Amino acid sequence: MSGLSQDQINVDLFNEVQHLKKEKQHDQEEIQRLRSEKWLFIEALEFYAEETTYTKEFEDCPPAIDLDGGQTARKALKGEAE
Repeated sequence: MSGLSQDQINVDLFNEVQHLKKEKQHDQEEIQRLRSEKWLFIEALEFYAEETTYTKEFEDCPPAIDLDGGQTARKALKGEAE
């Protein structure tokens, strides 16, 4: 046998379960953070993919892409929402 008492085995198992619960919580928080970040990138890509981004809305107004100057992409990369 391993030489450990049943009480020590129980304590070790309890500690391992507690450790795994903390890891699970951390992993779930990281998943949520990554999902939020993904949506920032999707929104930025949708802006650049939209055809109207490259066309003038009014004769005396430049297209949205010229006004944006890459700001949408920089915000997404910084993790900021529009």
